[in-house]
Amino acid sequence: MWTLKRPLKPGPRGLLRRGSVLILMTLSLFLLFGCISLVVDLGFAFFKRQQAQAAADASASAAAAYAFNNGYTCGSGGVVCNTTYNCAYPAITPPNTPLEAGCLYASTNGFVNTGTQTVSLIQNNTAPPGVSGNAPSLWIEADVSQSLATMFGVFAQVNSLAIKAKSVAAVSSIGTTNCVMGLSASGTAVT
Repeated sequence: MWTLKRPLKPGPRGLLRRGSVLILMTLSLFLLFGCISLVVDLGFAFFKRQQAQAAADASASAAAAYAFNNGYTCGSGGVVCNTTYNCAYPAITPPNTPLEAGCLYASTNGFVNTGTQTVSLIQNNTAPPGVSGNAPSLWIEADVSQSLATMFGVFAQVNSLAIKAKSVAAVSSIGTTNCVMGLSASGTAVT
């Protein structure tokens, strides 16, 4: 047998339930959008950090390759060791020194000396920083940094994030003997 139940009358309990749902939904949405904004800002900062590291690696490697190919060492060819070189903006093309070559590669990777970005290189012939037992004829360190403005962090009073990357490349020779080894199952491996 079917019975009809009386509809609930809107009383204090019904209004309290409706009001609490509204408050809980508002707080949940606030928390959800806060998490999304944190993910967006930190994800973009991680992307820019990877980009900065690629620019620092390319800059140090290009400067070391230029020094090796052109016979630059500390005290020769106008190379002054243990001095910081701040890259020119725009980068000098074609480069005349190893450090100018490094700056050119940093600018190719999107990092130049402007208001929010800095690119500097230093060269020396002592043991590279953080390395012991190795004294190359020349090493070059590239430092790349950027002040990254946040999109949503301003609501938490975090206006910018500092992005920094560093890379070291060295010019080092291992010996004067040249050796090529070829392996073959049968016949001549190297001619």
